[in-house]
Amino acid sequence: MVNILPLCNKIKRKVRENEKDTRSKQVGNEDLRVEIASCEQVFKVYGIQEVKKATDNFSTKNIIKGSVYHGDFGGLICIVKKMNRDVSKEVNMLQKINHFNLIKPQGFCEDRGSFYLVFEYMRYGSLKKWLSAGKSSKDIGSWSRRIQIAVDVANGLYYLHSFTEPTYMHKDIKSSNILLNGEVRAKIANFSLARTAKDDDATTKNVVGTRGYMAPEYLVAGHVSPKSNVYAFGVVLLELITGKDVVLV
Repeated sequence: MVNILPLCNKIKRKVRENEKDTRSKQVGNEDLRVEIASCEQVFKVYGIQEVKKATDNFSTKNIIKGSVYHGDFGGLICIVKKMNRDVSKEVNMLQKINHFNLIKPQGFCEDRGSFYLVFEYMRYGSLKKWLSAGKSSKDIGSWSRRIQIAVDVANGLYYLHSFTEPTYMHKDIKSSNILLNGEVRAKIANFSLARTAKDDDATTKNVVGTRGYMAPEYLVAGHVSPKSNVYAFGVVLLELITGKDVVLV
């Protein structure tokens, strides 16, 4: 049996150290929240021809997975995600959040009802894929790296829950929605289901997410809160510790 208590305590200490360092530099939480919430990012608006050129006209050789493509925008390597739905709400939200441990959007494009989001390139792909590869590599799956990944995700959630106004709820935290860059640092991605606390009531009939990561009170009664993200993070921790896949019940 694996004793996970020392690992969890180490993660807690690292997050608390980061929290203490952040608080020592701020005048007050409320002032910082207002400042962060008002710092909207400016996204580049790409033309469809730019996107086609970057993805070699959406060539199959550039497909990463599904409708996600590898794109080269004049030397700037990015991820291009194609969607056939209105993403204006997601784009508006992404403009208002900015943290190292959240995937960084570079821009977007709209053409004939299709939308394309352009994100920073994440070399190692999803945490789920990385863990699978780590089963045959001692280095890529080392404990020090796993702990750093856990701290990265915790810091990303801490920012969403404590330093945005209103609070943002991701609603689909899972290993396949956590991406790793070239330094194997983790960033939370895929905000398609994310909502602010003001958008959702205490309970909802529209239960969305991924089974296995969904908190019981949300799955059974539709009760949604930032605690649901924390529950899902706990499941991700178990994946990091055991290297085993989630049981999707």
